[in-house]
Amino acid sequence: MNELTVSINQELSVVTEGEKNKILEWMSKARSQSTKNSYQAHLAKFLQSETIPSTPARVALWLIGQCESRIDSDDRSYSKATLQAWLVAIRLAHLAQGFADPTNSIIVHDVFEGLMREFGKPQKQAKVLTSDEILSMLAVCKSDNPTKDLRDKVLILIGYTGGFRINELLTLDCNQIYVSDHPKFDGFEIHMGKTKTDQRGEKGLKKLIPMTGKRTAPGVILREWMSIVKNGVLLRAVDKTGQISDTRLSYNSALKILRERAEMAKIKNSQAISTHSLRRSFVTNSYKNKKTNHQIAKQTHQSNATINRYIEDSNIYENNPVFDVI
Repeated sequence: MNELTVSINQELSVVTEGEKNKILEWMSKARSQSTKNSYQAHLAKFLQSETIPSTPARVALWLIGQCESRIDSDDRSYSKATLQAWLVAIRLAHLAQGFADPTNSIIVHDVFEGLMREFGKPQKQAKVLTSDEILSMLAVCKSDNPTKDLRDKVLILIGYTGGFRINELLTLDCNQIYVSDHPKFDGFEIHMGKTKTDQRGEKGLKKLIPMTGKRTAPGVILREWMSIVKNGVLLRAVDKTGQISDTRLSYNSALKILRERAEMAKIKNSQAISTHSLRRSFVTNSYKNKKTNHQIAKQTHQSNATINRYIEDSNIYENNPVFDVI
């Protein structure tokens, strides 16, 4: 079937220019901008030494070269997800230009598996923060810039209690957040719209942010922040004087804030915090509080397999069945 692939322009040659532009417009919305940016970066890496169209043999040799170039480095391994992302970018670029997919080959498949056996490494897991560590990060949000402190509290606490991926949290706008009218819940409902697991926004996914919890008041903090920003972007850049920008807080800035607040709170290995740490912490701490996967998924909207992958149960000496079988 790949040999029959025809270029997009040739496929669209049977329609008018206006119809073609309309089709291209909707095709461009098939993937999020962040996904497209990632694919473009991966493709640029491939094109530094290779060309399109390519062949299975050339793609296989390129993969081998990328891995072998790190043999003498301190970090000589690649995650499976990295190599898979490269191959997806190469595949899509070929199909978009009307060329056969060179990645759909036994050559590429077996070279990939061979490289994974030699150079593969487990996917890096985000650092998990305990509930006490989350509280300590909130406690250090005290400075001569109270606006920035409040913004950082929202980032940390809403990110954690909402079980958010940071990129999900950063894309939120105020008009997605409503005071709940449910008789049994006092707090906010966050209507997620389009997400990684619901890219069409068809499921009507929500996250609940209670006004008060056992030891914190996430809804109160969120309400205070929203009374300042009013509408538009939720999480924004704040300068040294406390002036709030209209600019959305960036991914890198959010990660820097989390690591800096953790370091201020004297949390060990703070640089291991990633943009998935708040979400993974929520899942792990909920699991340790005896919540089921089904209950956790009400807030995180994850599959059973993903939740299991997120849970960090590193205490090998606790509840290990080996103590009961001998």
